[in-house]
Amino acid sequence: MKQLFKLRSAWFPVWLITLLMLIMISVYLPVFSGVNKIAPNVPLIIVNEDQGTVGDSLLSKLKEKQNGNALRWNTADSEKKAWEQLKNNQAHGALIIPANFSKQISEVQNSLQTGKEKEKPAALKILLNEGVGQSSSMMANSVLQLAAATTTKVVSDDIKLRLKQDGQLLSPDNASLMDDPIQITTENVLGLPDHLNKGMTPFVMVIIASITGMMGANMIRGYLS
Repeated sequence: MKQLFKLRSAWFPVWLITLLMLIMISVYLPVFSGVNKIAPNVPLIIVNEDQGTVGDSLLSKLKEKQNGNALRWNTADSEKKAWEQLKNNQAHGALIIPANFSKQISEVQNSLQTGKEKEKPAALKILLNEGVGQSSSMMANSVLQLAAATTTKVVSDDIKLRLKQDGQLLSPDNASLMDDPIQITTENVLGLPDHLNKGMTPFVMVIIASITGMMGANMIRGYLS
């Protein structure tokens, strides 16, 4: 082993390969650090097609909580225009409030108060532009999911308060609907495969394993020489 450490011809390729591997790891490791919570100028779209008042209330609350250092809310007249902006990379994501959103919320509340079962929850849609990259797409999705979840909680708390005042008991199915009165669906506008952004992980792992094997082979070769 002492002779092995004295052989420069054996260790030069090892150090060279090690340096190359460290450079590759330093470039790739930031992928695992998670979403950047303070990324500047993350443009998001909100489309309010609701013909009632709930959509306007949600829109005003989102604008009140806007943080210019982290994200930027824009508005679009229709879901179609939001799709166009996302496909043109003008935004990272969009929250769509459908035209009958207030009506759906009212139907959920009435069904719970009257004891009617099998009522569907109200619907909100999230559109994501996965072409902006994994980190930006994850952050946009996180913000939009939080906005939708906040709306769900507000509606749920209001329903619970009314039912408590009425002293009404619920069936298990209606209790689940009371906790989740809004159903959130997510759609990628570009239709890219879900695993595309993570496809480099196996590739880089194979490269690192190969480099490690080359290091071992050079050490053995140098020792035998």
